[in-house]
Amino acid sequence: MERYYYTCPLLKMSTAPIAIEDEGGNAVGSFHRIFTTRTNKALSWVVDNWQLSLEGRHIHSELHVKIMDSSPWLGRRKWTIATMREGRESLSFLKDRSKIATHPRLIWTNEEQEYVIAKDPLNRTTTISDSCSHAVVGEIAKVPGGKLNQRELVIYENALCPLVLPCIDRIMRTLY
Repeated sequence: MERYYYTCPLLKMSTAPIAIEDEGGNAVGSFHRIFTTRTNKALSWVVDNWQLSLEGRHIHSELHVKIMDSSPWLGRRKWTIATMREGRESLSFLKDRSKIATHPRLIWTNEEQEYVIAKDPLNRTTTISDSCSHAVVGEIAKVPGGKLNQRELVIYENALCPLVLPCIDRIMRTLY
């Protein structure tokens, strides 16, 4: 079991880097929101969340994560997640399968494994579960007694990347 902490910005349009720390308070990596063009940044001010793309980097290794919005228009929410590790790139996909805005649900297809990411509307906890076995493999929740927007990421399975999950949580918190 691994624990990580990060503090999300209050503003949706913020592009400031967000540090990810381990239990000892040491920085592990960071991620931030990106815009591909100035036009997309301007459209994001007018049309709520026109483009929602993120980029993350690990401090100690060459792990690099880039989440690109595949279809920002007409409400079709799909993202391509490119993970570059040691010169090898792997692609995974994230799709919004929410039917009701009060119970958001994302499907993450990663290395032929499907994960369901759902947010509980009452206690604001995001759970990551395996779609086949329905076992919870990770949780993201507000730190009790912590800073205003401080979040705690708990990973129960080593197959999950500690840089991708905070980015997905940022997407879910920005949309819902």
